[in-house]
Amino acid sequence: MTMIVMAGWLELDPILRDRALMKGTRIIEKALQVKGCRAYRWTKDMQANNKIWMYGLWETEEALNKHFEGNAYREMGEHLRQCGLDNFEISKFRADLEEPLYDTNGSPRADFSRT
Repeated sequence: MTMIVMAGWLELDPILRDRALMKGTRIIEKALQVKGCRAYRWTKDMQANNKIWMYGLWETEEALNKHFEGNAYREMGEHLRQCGLDNFEISKFRADLEEPLYDTNGSPRADFSRT
């Protein structure tokens, strides 16, 4: 199955970053209710007081489009603007192969040759 990974960062007013995360919880919960959303998270960057990281995992393009068409997505945009959204870079990745990071010996593997 092909999955869509959404990942990136947002820069906000440093004074409002924690507020963005706390009040964003309700928006994140709404996104998680969209059929086909397997994960959706925001987290603060511990090295930059104005940055949060965003991660989402979607089962299909249709599921991600449903998120974009929903009220939660519009609320998110308004909420982040109110928290001083200054800059962002968010990308989407299409993933068509999934394997465990660790092999049977407990060693991390970067290759995908375990077929």
